[in-house]
Amino acid sequence: MDLSRRGFLAAAAAATASFGVRPAAATVGDAGAAAADPDLARLTLLGTAQDGAGVDGIMLADVAGGQRLAATLPGRGHGVAVAPDGSLAAVTARRPGTFAAAFRPDTGEVVARFATPPGRHFQGHGVFSRDSRLFLATENAFDIGEGRIGVYDATAGFARVGELPCHGVGPHEMVRVAGRDALVVAVGGIRTHPSTGRSGLNTDVMRPLVAVVDARTGERLAEHRAPADLHQLSLRHLAVRQDSYAVVVGRWEGHPLERPPLILAGSLQAGLRPVVLPDEVSERLANYTGAVCFCGGGRHIAVSAPRGNVCAVLALEDAPVLRRLLDIPDVCGLAPGPGEGEVFLTSGRGQLYLYRAGEDRLELLSGPSAHLSHWDNHLTTWAAEPAAG
Repeated sequence: MDLSRRGFLAAAAAATASFGVRPAAATVGDAGAAAADPDLARLTLLGTAQDGAGVDGIMLADVAGGQRLAATLPGRGHGVAVAPDGSLAAVTARRPGTFAAAFRPDTGEVVARFATPPGRHFQGHGVFSRDSRLFLATENAFDIGEGRIGVYDATAGFARVGELPCHGVGPHEMVRVAGRDALVVAVGGIRTHPSTGRSGLNTDVMRPLVAVVDARTGERLAEHRAPADLHQLSLRHLAVRQDSYAVVVGRWEGHPLERPPLILAGSLQAGLRPVVLPDEVSERLANYTGAVCFCGGGRHIAVSAPRGNVCAVLALEDAPVLRRLLDIPDVCGLAPGPGEGEVFLTSGRGQLYLYRAGEDRLELLSGPSAHLSHWDNHLTTWAAEPAAG
């Protein structure tokens, strides 16, 4: 089996012939026209990136093509979370880093720098409480091999005030259920230790799951496990719609020549089921997904696969159905746009894109540039002004 980059491209061509799904062509977007769109113009895109000199930091960008490294970080950051009241954002280190920073999303000004206590490191993602007073982050209690949710007080300089269980090993992305004090956590099942870097220590006996946790007490409210034959699918990223429909994606830690489903989807009440894609498409995903999000309007989802240099866009009908493959080198970061079927995408090569599912159009908004080497893994939107209505 040809697993080279050329092999992936050939597989994409086969998918086009067999299933009528063509990769959407990229066009150079009209940044001026995008900026004139009031729904797009009010958005700032937040992420982490590395500049041309190799300095890591917090990146702010807009649809008109403006982008700048607003503040430096001591290493690679990962996920950015925005408080519900819009006043603050926070970013944690890429695992196994121990640093984090809180900043103003309009300027990038850092207002607090904080860290995990001894025996803990960040797992890459966090979320603010419903009242914006607390920041909760996925962590690894590495000496005992258990996941934790660290609790930091945003009203007191992000001092650590406690922790909650996540009911598994290797938590990664976590989201808050809209309007509730409940957290949905993708628990990857992989045990790691800083002494061995990012290597998995238990990939033969993994137990990945999605845990629904009370954000006040840590009580496990519900649990969804991957099917037994997918116990080596490390569940890493997730998106949850307001009606509790969830999409969870992972990376395969089993045999590299296998091509298992990488996406689980369904109601958090009824359960999650594997999403089976055409073999040619699974080949292109290369057993590794980088991020997932609902596109604007919530009727499409986007799943990035940076190792396969592709993003899959699926329509949510009776079940998720593949609609488009977007060919973007090293694509990873995803964030919903304001319009139906719109999604922002970033590349490890420095580009920022906007895809509009209704027009089947992929627009290059900016990059690469001399002052931006690459975007890191994730992307978040912040609205400078509330949407009309």
